[in-house]
Amino acid sequence: MGDSRKAWLALFGTAIALRLAFALAAPHLGIFDGSESNSVVARGSDGYEGIARNLLKGNGYRIRADIAPTMMRNPGYVAVVAATFALFGDHPIVGFVLQSLISGIVVLLIGWVGQPVVGPGAAFLAAALYAAYPADWLACARYILEPMLGLLTLGILLALRLWMHRASAAAGALLGLAAGAMALTKSVAVWLLVFLLIWMVLFLPEVRRRVRTLLVPAAVALVISWLILLPWGWYNYSRSGHWIFTSTIVGWALFDSQYINRLSHRDVARVDLWLESRAAARRLGQQAGIEADPRDPWTVSFFDIRDEYAMGELLKTHALRDIKTDPVTFASGVLRGLTEFWYAARSRTASLIGMAMNLPILALGIYGALKGRLYRHPEATCWIATIVYMNLVAAVSFAVARYAIPVMPLVFLLATAGLMRGIGRWDSSGPIKSDRLRPGKVACDAQRE
Repeated sequence: MGDSRKAWLALFGTAIALRLAFALAAPHLGIFDGSESNSVVARGSDGYEGIARNLLKGNGYRIRADIAPTMMRNPGYVAVVAATFALFGDHPIVGFVLQSLISGIVVLLIGWVGQPVVGPGAAFLAAALYAAYPADWLACARYILEPMLGLLTLGILLALRLWMHRASAAAGALLGLAAGAMALTKSVAVWLLVFLLIWMVLFLPEVRRRVRTLLVPAAVALVISWLILLPWGWYNYSRSGHWIFTSTIVGWALFDSQYINRLSHRDVARVDLWLESRAAARRLGQQAGIEADPRDPWTVSFFDIRDEYAMGELLKTHALRDIKTDPVTFASGVLRGLTEFWYAARSRTASLIGMAMNLPILALGIYGALKGRLYRHPEATCWIATIVYMNLVAAVSFAVARYAIPVMPLVFLLATAGLMRGIGRWDSSGPIKSDRLRPGKVACDAQRE
């Protein structure tokens, strides 16, 4: 069944239908609640659709028409939403369909990424489980970019496959395009390609043996990935006088993290700690002569774009000083974040649901990586590196479980490999477990399948 094109198309349609049905039913089921502290899912979005609407109206790159333009939201997802609105209109159903289509494509890419590594059966099972994954249903019912980031994550791994087994300048260019698009969508991904390249040199003998062959394509990839960010950096420079190639959000993230690290003993919902941190940030800004929009409890809206930059730098400086003064508290917060990344949410109810849902999948994924010796497979090693990177970066900031959605397809692939191994149904066409893998062998196996 895993090899059947009809089965994959049916799964694609099912994934879309499930997400659309949930998005349309959620407001009537009380899942989205106006109370930030008590709701299972907080109402609203991160402002991407607001920027798209203002761009189409000629108001510039701003979340609301009556505040300054922003550098806080990367333009990748904004461009997709704006193009969708321009073509199909600004209606709720348009957003639901867009998000659902993106996740449906992710389901198909799980098979493309996974089949040469874990076999067709385990790959199809992983895709089916992701199609039925409630956390992604929630993401598709709002304008948040995690589904798109998941698509780009799988895209960069496919480009990495081509780079590893058919090294050329063209393969490097494709890898750079994928990495650049991902960084242009979410700041957290800006160093992912560098991390993956270093990881492969350290842990893959095949890459070390072929380092001269792979070096030029890798350099091409890095150059192109940064060139893609250049127009965004220039655009921000022209508006604020400062080169911002990713986002100003880093300052807020570090400040939030340090604020919560000092108060981690309190039994308070995460969203309440967040709001306390932003109130403290507002007071700190006022002391420095920076005025944020008083209507915005999150302290991210300003009337001058230069104030946004100044606030970000102020918060970053304050957080880094605290980290230098008390590195133990920072380190303990990162260690706590490594675990909380997989289940923590804004409310206690959502955190319990996330714990019950994600931790068993993660445990099964670890079992699959170890029991099936997938850590010896070049591509699976890159999956593990991607999961580690996203976890580490998120642990430094005050992240929530929704940020794990982009790497959950990889966790599902490892988990289904562990499940198939555990029940004795391991596919003989599954992972190539030898670390003496010849260049091109995985690509040839994938073509034969």
